[in-house]
Formats: sequence, structure tokens, C-alpha cells
Amino acid sequence: MLAVRGAAALEQDRQAEQRARDFLLEVADGASGLDLESLRTVRDRAWR
Repeated sequence: MLAVRGAAALEQDRQAEQRARDFLLEVADGASGLDLESLRTVRDRAWR
């Protein structure tokens, strides 16, 4: 039973990593809907 739970956890980790990679590709392509300029402004204000 422990091996089955371990295998399921590994698969969940793999899926989460794939979703994260897909999101990063969307951001890089400009297809994510994020306003990167606004994020830069917020980051700049936070570090002042």
C-alpha cells in the first residue's frame, strides 16, 4: 500500500512540475494574460 501511495505522490509531483513549466512558457510567450509591466512596477515599489 505504501508503494502505491508513493507512486501516486510521484505522479502528482510530475504533473505539478509540468503545469509549472507550461505556465512559464505561457508567460514567456506573452499568452498568460499577466501584465508583466504592472508586475515590474509592483516589484520595483516593493524593493524601494
